[in-house]
Amino acid sequence: MNEKAFLITVGFICPAFLVLLGIVVIDMGSPKSSPDEPEKPTFSDILDRLDSRESTAQVAEESEQDDEALEDLARKNLYFEALALEEAVGRLQNAAEKGLSSAQRELALLYYSNQLWAKSLYWASRLADKGEPGIYELYHRFFSDGKEATEWLIKEAEKGNKNAQCWLGKLYDLGKGVSQDTDEAVELYRKAGEKGSACAQFSLGVMYHRKLKDYRTAAKWYTMAAEQGNTSAQVNLGSLFESGKGVIKNNKKALELYRIAAEQGNEGAQFNLGLMYLDGKGVTQDHKEAVKWFTKAAEQGDAIAQCYLGFFYQKGIGLNENHRAAVKWFKMAAEQDNGEAQYNLGLIYCFGRGVLEDKVEAYKWLRLAGINGEKVAKLKNALRQNMTSKQISQARYKARQWIERKEKEQREAAAQE
Repeated sequence: MNEKAFLITVGFICPAFLVLLGIVVIDMGSPKSSPDEPEKPTFSDILDRLDSRESTAQVAEESEQDDEALEDLARKNLYFEALALEEAVGRLQNAAEKGLSSAQRELALLYYSNQLWAKSLYWASRLADKGEPGIYELYHRFFSDGKEATEWLIKEAEKGNKNAQCWLGKLYDLGKGVSQDTDEAVELYRKAGEKGSACAQFSLGVMYHRKLKDYRTAAKWYTMAAEQGNTSAQVNLGSLFESGKGVIKNNKKALELYRIAAEQGNEGAQFNLGLMYLDGKGVTQDHKEAVKWFTKAAEQGDAIAQCYLGFFYQKGIGLNENHRAAVKWFKMAAEQDNGEAQYNLGLIYCFGRGVLEDKVEAYKWLRLAGINGEKVAKLKNALRQNMTSKQISQARYKARQWIERKEKEQREAAAQE
């Protein structure tokens, strides 16, 4: 496998998140509508209540002063929905202020969906400053409509708002909502970075690292962002120290940076730290420690880490040999279109290791691996000699179905951006 340096170039509250916050949502049913049904309280109404009232209890107390109005609202389930939303938003705000990334993301989405752009930008920028990998998705969704939201962002950037400057720089970088313009992106990143925006400092580092190939300047900006706790900058700066680009090569420094980011949950850092322990770079080789960090990255969905784990379980490296566990991790990676995992699954089904032997499944995965560039011709030819024409047709059909399903998923994901 090629070594991977993980580089990040970079609504409403879901029921599962409410459960996480300890809020139980009870479905009281949907009442029939009537011509004189009052309007449902808006999110802005809820925010006004949070700003002007001390507690949910006070809202209830004030509402009880008008029994007739309360009865009407209760009948239509609006009053209770308002209280539930108010409590949820309040708890989200508390969790977000304490630094919980998932709460910050939910608030950013919630505010943006209600066109409260200043509050949305604030929470989205908190995520970006930390270097959260998931922020890249928001860059494609927020302020990129080329209309009112984008115009608001441009005006804020012109006023000198460093968060707006960083976000607008990313839009110019990506060509979302505005015409792509690298020079304009760099200028905006620089303005925000000089004001202390970790998001902009990291983005400027990426620009110099990936597009301009000025590794020394990239290291300068990565360092500034990394010192503010931006985990993505820590990962990328670590990769420069590991490769010796723009800085003096130092595997121990790379290891230190990867560890800092990995312990904060950065998936790329966890993977890179696993590689360092696997190869004994900057540290004594330790397969068990490598497995530990690969597992953390794999559990976050890193396909290459999943493929490594499949191989480790298959060969008993750093843990006990377990073919069923190997199949599990290879399947997870293969579903993400990892060619090497698909190749290994083909072998597994061909010889029945950890699964029942299945020539159709074996051929399907080998066919997919071949599309991804793996050398499978000899193995496929050998397998075909022991398959009927019907089995080969079934395998090809299943492979085509898999490809069509993935293409559909990609189209749906693109439509949501």
